[in-house]
Amino acid sequence: MLNFYKRKQTTVIDYENTHLMSLLNANSYEKGAWVLHMLRKKLGDETFWKGIKAYYEKFKLNNASTNDFKNVMGEVSGENLDDFFSQWLQKAGHPILKTSWLYYQNKLRLLIDQTQENAFNFPLDVELIYADGTSEIKTIEVTKIAIPYEIETKGEVKEVKFDPNTWLLFEQVD
Repeated sequence: MLNFYKRKQTTVIDYENTHLMSLLNANSYEKGAWVLHMLRKKLGDETFWKGIKAYYEKFKLNNASTNDFKNVMGEVSGENLDDFFSQWLQKAGHPILKTSWLYYQNKLRLLIDQTQENAFNFPLDVELIYADGTSEIKTIEVTKIAIPYEIETKGEVKEVKFDPNTWLLFEQVD
């Protein structure tokens, strides 16, 4: 999907393309699958699968749109999903992150710099690996192109992993 996007920057929901067969590409299939994966993380397994079942029951043997899916998932979850769907499906691209960190006296200072043109808003899991071999995952809300974060820690941090359980569609650059 990322290689496809490097060749052609387009949205998943592409209203301008009139050649329908060209819409069947890595961007719509692979990024679409990533969006479902991220939605599952956002809503939680139980709510996500309840929404999938409700969507199927409501639209089986009928046509449905992405907006229909968004509305059913919003009804089931009680969340407004407009921004989530707009960001990931109606805008081209994905977060490209340059990250750095510094540990000092039970505080981890992170700098998350989005290097793509437009800012994305998303939760980012950060795994803190401590000197004693233990670890924990903290979640930060990334809302700007570049922003520093400070996280309280349980001890000396030796390593930091971003999105350790692979929930987010993003690239990390040096």
